[in-house]
Amino acid sequence: MAPTKYTTRTIPKISLHDFSSRISEITDQLIHAAETDGFFGLTNHGISLSEIESMFSTSERFFSLPDTTKSTVPFSHLNAGWEKNAQIRPSTGQPDQKETRYKILFLIDSPTCNSDRMAQEDLSDEQLRQLLKDAEQRLRAASAVNTRNASQDASLVALQKRFCSLYATTLNPRSSLLSIFSIPKVASGRSIPSYITKTDQGAHINSSLLVKPEERKLANGIRRVEDPVVVKAKFAKAKKSTAGSDWYELPKTNLTPELKRDLQLLRMRSVLDPKRHYKKEASRPQIPEFSQVGTIIEGPTEYFTGRLSNKERKRTLIEEVLEGEKSTQRFKSKYNEIQAAKTSGKKAHYKKMRALRRGSKI
Repeated sequence: MAPTKYTTRTIPKISLHDFSSRISEITDQLIHAAETDGFFGLTNHGISLSEIESMFSTSERFFSLPDTTKSTVPFSHLNAGWEKNAQIRPSTGQPDQKETRYKILFLIDSPTCNSDRMAQEDLSDEQLRQLLKDAEQRLRAASAVNTRNASQDASLVALQKRFCSLYATTLNPRSSLLSIFSIPKVASGRSIPSYITKTDQGAHINSSLLVKPEERKLANGIRRVEDPVVVKAKFAKAKKSTAGSDWYELPKTNLTPELKRDLQLLRMRSVLDPKRHYKKEASRPQIPEFSQVGTIIEGPTEYFTGRLSNKERKRTLIEEVLEGEKSTQRFKSKYNEIQAAKTSGKKAHYKKMRALRRGSKI
């Protein structure tokens, strides 16, 4: 077994002063100390040191009794009773060297207990009277300390009187144990109204209490039933309507006839300007899945002469290319050059030679 390790740490101290107005604060402090430190000390509780020592002395007298006497209060499934060396440490697999009494003799933790169960957990009459006497003395001292607040003393004084009446019944103290803690009656003034009432014709159900008005309004309206397969398909289609956040939600391509012609012109851009050369595309022409057409807006630093006028500005690329062809005539001259090369030495050349031989003008 590994040696015990010791460490230095502070134990939190919780003050009970002004208890009536600090119940929530004190409760939070107790829970926090129990969860984080495991130990805590109480201050300003109004209990003297002699009374505390008396309580420990009572516990000491109980644990000093022989095991045969203490075993008359066996440990039960309700986590109450006396046990010794019964808790096994998971880390070592060995029982803890300790014994515990989980319930004060005269406190009943379950309203379902009966006299037979009490008879199984009783000590002797002499031990019972002594423990009741010590409890009465502690209750009287606590009542004297808390007389400053009458509202807090009411329950304590009532409990003290019941213990005193119990102690006075010395002939048969066990018969009064069950009468100490009784189940209080539930106040019926604020009970939930029943949706079933008795009438001469029998039971009547108040339909207004069965369903909430909001839910009833939805039920009375027209409900649209949708096929889950269709809904799933619509959701998948809507999910694929953009290229995603990495591409700034670029929308799906809306292929119009104008856009289709512009895309075809972009694939033939190498013939637009003889001074610029582009890499040839070996793959088959494909329409981009996601695309968007925008308009370039000139910046404020660009001079007006460098901008296009409204007359020169066109809607599509085809219109811009045709407008440029009117001023340059490049495609027309290029076409004539190609045709001249193709007809050189062929049928047109033969006709030209025959005309020269006949002396006709060309």
